[in-house]
Amino acid sequence: MKNATIPRLLGRALFIIVLLPVMSLSLYAQQVPSITSFNLIDADTDTPIAVLEDGYELLLDSLASRNINIEAVADSGDFSIRRVHFHLATDGVWDYYRRGESVAPYALWGDNPSTGDFFPGNLDPAAYMVSATPYYHPDPVGDPDTQVPGDSLIVSFTATGTAATFGLDTTLVITDWILSDGAGEDRDELDLFSLEDGMNLYRGDEEGDVPDSLYIRAEGANIASIFYVLTGAGVDVENDDGTGTMPYEKVEGGAPFDIFSDPHHTESGVMNLKATPWSLSPPGAGNEGITAEINIAFTGFVLINADTDMPIGEIADGDTLDLSAQTSNINIQAAFVDVGSVVFTREGDEDWSKTETAPPYAIAGDVSGDYHPLDGTAAAAFILEAGTYMITATPYTQGGGGGDALRSVSATIHVTGMLTVDADDAPEIPDGFAIESLYPNPFNPTTTMRVTLDRSGDYQMRVFNVLGQLVEQRSFANQIPGSVSVPVSMEGRASGMYFFAFEQMATGKVVTAKAVLMK
Repeated sequence: MKNATIPRLLGRALFIIVLLPVMSLSLYAQQVPSITSFNLIDADTDTPIAVLEDGYELLLDSLASRNINIEAVADSGDFSIRRVHFHLATDGVWDYYRRGESVAPYALWGDNPSTGDFFPGNLDPAAYMVSATPYYHPDPVGDPDTQVPGDSLIVSFTATGTAATFGLDTTLVITDWILSDGAGEDRDELDLFSLEDGMNLYRGDEEGDVPDSLYIRAEGANIASIFYVLTGAGVDVENDDGTGTMPYEKVEGGAPFDIFSDPHHTESGVMNLKATPWSLSPPGAGNEGITAEINIAFTGFVLINADTDMPIGEIADGDTLDLSAQTSNINIQAAFVDVGSVVFTREGDEDWSKTETAPPYAIAGDVSGDYHPLDGTAAAAFILEAGTYMITATPYTQGGGGGDALRSVSATIHVTGMLTVDADDAPEIPDGFAIESLYPNPFNPTTTMRVTLDRSGDYQMRVFNVLGQLVEQRSFANQIPGSVSVPVSMEGRASGMYFFAFEQMATGKVVTAKAVLMK
C-alpha cells in the first residue's frame, strides 16, 4: 500500500511543479491601458449628462446648456498612461478635430485638471464618431520617450436639433503672448517672458537670449479654443499634411494654447503670428473673438530663393554655402523687425558695406519683398566666389544707418562651388499638383487659392463647411500646367472653418487646404 502511494504523490508533485510557472504567467500577465467608456459632460456644471454609447442620439434642444465636453474614462492597467489622443470626425470631414491630453480627466475639449473645470465645446446637428487611444511607456528601464498605444474606444453617435447661433464677441481678446523654454522639465516653470510686437530675439549666451527650442502660446480670459496662423520663418514647422510649407495652421482646443504640440527648434527668420480666440471648441463652433497679430524676429541670416522669394533655410555661423547645390537664384536676408535700417559689413574689407532702409533687409537688395538675385552686378557679388567670409548685420534706430546702433549679428560663411542658375531659366513654379496658398487666411469674405497644376486637363474646386456640407463648387476646363489663382467669395456664409478641395479630374487626385472665415 505504501509503495503504491509514493508514486502517486511524486506524480502530483511533478504536476504542481510543471503547472506553477504556467499559473504564474496567467495570473500576472500585464494589462495594457484601455479606454472603457465616454461620458457626456455639462461644461457649465462639470457633471456627467450621460454615457456616450455607440448609436447614442444627442438631443441638442433638450440640453440645459449647449456648452458640453466628452470625457474618456481610462483604465491604466499595469502601466502609467502618458497621454490620451482624441479624434472627432463628422460628416465627410475626418480631421474635424484632434487633441492630446496628458493628465486626467481626459477631455475632448480640454480641462483644468487642478480644478476639474471642463472647457466648453459645441456640437451642431450631424453624425459623429469619437475615438480615444491611451499611450503608455511599456518598459520602465527603456527609453522614456517610447510610447505605444493601448486599447482604443470608438463610438458613433448623432446630434439632432437646431444649430446654435453665434457671432462676434468683442470682449474675447488675446491679452498676452508667452515664450516658454521647450527644454525644461516642469511645464509650470517654463515661462520666460511675454512677447511683444516688433521684438527681436537673440540666441546666445547673453542675458535675455532665447533657447534653441521653445513653446509659444497666446492667452486671454474665457477662451475655449484658438486658431493660429503662422507665416514667415523662425521655427522648423510641419503642417498636418507633412509639409513644411506656409502658412502653418494650428487649432488648439484647450489651455495651455501652445502653437506647437512639442518644443520647436528656433531658426533665423521673421515670423508673423495671428491668433483668433473662440468661446467654444473647436474654433468656428462658438462666438468669434478679436484676432491678435504680432511680428517677431529670431535674429540671424536666412538664405532666400530669389525666384520664389521664399526662405530656403538658416545660415548659421560656420555653415558652408555650396553654390553648386542651389537650384535657384539666391539672396541673403538679415532677420530683424521694427528697426530703422540695417547695415551689412564684411570683415577685412572696410570699403564694402550695404545699407537697407526697409524690410526685408537683404544683402543683394529687394523691392517690397521681391528679392534681387545675387549675381555679378549685385553689391555683394563677392559671395559668389569661393572663400570664407564673415558678414555682420547691424540694425540702427533710424534710416540710412542713422541713430543708435543696436545689437548686431555675425556669421562666418564658407562658400564653395559655383552658382549655375540663370535668372531667365529659373523655375517659377514648383513641380507637382498642390495648393500653394490660401491668402488671406483668416479672410472676410474673399480669399484667393493659388494652385499649381502639373498637367493639362479639367479641374474642379469644392468648398465644405465643418459639417461636411458642400457650400461652393466650380469647374475649370482645359487648363494648362502652371500656377493659377482662384478667388473664392464666401459672402453670406457663416463664420467658421471651411475646407477647400481642388480635384484633378483625369487622375482623381485631390489636394486640400483649410481657411477660417471671420466676420
